[in-house]
Amino acid sequence: MTVEGKLLELAKKLVSKTDSGTAAWEESGESEKYVTSIPHFSVAIASTSAQDSWDNYERGYTISLIDEAGRTIEHLYGGEYSSEGKRLAELYVRAKRKAHGVEQALDEILSALG
Repeated sequence: MTVEGKLLELAKKLVSKTDSGTAAWEESGESEKYVTSIPHFSVAIASTSAQDSWDNYERGYTISLIDEAGRTIEHLYGGEYSSEGKRLAELYVRAKRKAHGVEQALDEILSALG
């Protein structure tokens, strides 16, 4: 399997771990970027923009593998409409919701409203 394929597999597994509540996400301190820790590494997912050769901007998502020293040792960008981008977008949405406590907030609001 290629490095790109492994990063996409990592994203898929993190979606599953996030859904089951076993992956904890937090804001990274950078806009639209969320991080989870795994022994000896961290994984970040970010919403990003890329400019093409015609000066058009495309929204996309970047998954980054970060070592213990805080260095990004690999990353993968997927444009919003690419198959990679769709997989990374799925992870981004879940990580953002988890980091912001959206599910808990909705549960509390719905409970308060009866």
